[in-house]
Amino acid sequence: MYEPVTPDGADHWPVAAGRIASHTDPLEQPDLVNRLVPEHLARDTVETMMPLRRAPAPGAAGGATA
Repeated sequence: MYEPVTPDGADHWPVAAGRIASHTDPLEQPDLVNRLVPEHLARDTVETMMPLRRAPAPGAAGGATA
């Protein structure tokens, strides 16, 4: 089914599938995950890319006030 859309033919699919991130990475690479999660959480706040899905910040127009 996918052979016509890949220039490398059917033999390329196992190679491509092998490069996709696994959902079991925390079990397969715990050291990497244990390093990446704290780094991610320690970052400063990033610009909101999809503001419609996030509540307004407190004190902002339309936001909750304390």
